[in-house]
Amino acid sequence: MKKIRLFIIPIIALLVTLMGVSYSFATAKPANAVYGVYSEIYPGVSWSGSGDDRIDIYPWEGTVSIINDKSGSTLPDIAAEGEEYMSFKYNSAGWVGFGYTRVGNGTIDMSNYAGGKVKFSARSNNPDQVKNGYVFFQTSTGQRSSESVFLTGLTNNWKEFEFDIPSTGIDLDKVTILFAFVQDSKAPAGETSVLQVGNIIDIDNIRWERADGTFEEIDVTGINFSAELQNGSDNKITWYADGTDISTVENVDWKIANEHINLKITKFLDKDNNEYPIGNGKTVSSYPFSSSSLSKWKFRIYTLGGTKNGLLPYESGNYYDGAEPLPICWRLTDSELSNSETITETVDDEENRHLENSDGWRCWLYIQNIVSDDYNTDDYAIMWNNSKGYRGSEGDYYGGPNGFDVTPKLYIGAKFKNAVGGLEYKSTIVIECYDE
Repeated sequence: MKKIRLFIIPIIALLVTLMGVSYSFATAKPANAVYGVYSEIYPGVSWSGSGDDRIDIYPWEGTVSIINDKSGSTLPDIAAEGEEYMSFKYNSAGWVGFGYTRVGNGTIDMSNYAGGKVKFSARSNNPDQVKNGYVFFQTSTGQRSSESVFLTGLTNNWKEFEFDIPSTGIDLDKVTILFAFVQDSKAPAGETSVLQVGNIIDIDNIRWERADGTFEEIDVTGINFSAELQNGSDNKITWYADGTDISTVENVDWKIANEHINLKITKFLDKDNNEYPIGNGKTVSSYPFSSSSLSKWKFRIYTLGGTKNGLLPYESGNYYDGAEPLPICWRLTDSELSNSETITETVDDEENRHLENSDGWRCWLYIQNIVSDDYNTDDYAIMWNNSKGYRGSEGDYYGGPNGFDVTPKLYIGAKFKNAVGGLEYKSTIVIECYDE
């Protein structure tokens, strides 16, 4: 009895320009109109880097405890913006302090923000005492923006505060602590600073704002993305198990593979390798990206089969020229598909480009090999175009200009009608993000 050994497509691990480059915070010079220090709205510092590239929150000398990075306060669990905020609990009645600080005391050049403002939101369970705390930022040379900006008017409801970023007299190109809070013996005129163990101050939405309100557009020079295999393992897409009886599939026309792939943009990079993560509230529209540089990025799909398209026939590990390759196709969608969905060839498809589903929608496209330099311009190979979104059918894109915010699912189909028993059919599919 004739048998099919195994139908597989190994998925080559994602060719991505500048894949895996770490965030270079030490040499960065932010230029955003608004630079987030602790914010779910405004992009800014890196909380996910390593070593000196990371920002962290330091409770100074154990004088405060971080209750929780979201809540833990005795106040209502409501953030000033987004969902998260920081709660700090006093452990000392002598002095308290904490800072949002570069790990390793590396510096960041914030000179674009000279003359601007540092803004944040705060509240307290005991505002009459905590209001005599003061806020500042600090440089590597020990300079502080001020020690007289107190939280006058603090209440147990969220309130926005701000303080000036000096234009002169401070080394803005050597900032190490982007935001700090201290309460000690200092107090405004006519006030006495009283500290009590158990006092709580909540902080949220810390950001630096430029005086001119302008920004330099970010040129996207690299993209990191993930392609996560669903319903499978070993980085393979399969249709039938090893040793499947040919008689059970010899009349099968088109069939969708058992596994599919979730595609997702994880971060963008600029020429200085600064990271702009996507997800957790951050979208493409969160950043002042240059539309011209962003629109150049596309995703394409192809096989590595020389001049042959599809699943290639092999016998005992060698290419077998006595059988024809099996055609394969792809579809992107935000829906879950069953592998029993119908794929139908169209009678007017003279160029062998598209197929239809049961509704007559031309949402399946043939996968072809990359055989020439002008393959990049082959529109039927483009899966994702950020000026349009992801490709859902022959002529339709979805997601619009911010299409990178979408997480489409990639399905693969293959035609088994002319499969020859005893052979192994396989190919290598490449999912590539490229800048044209």
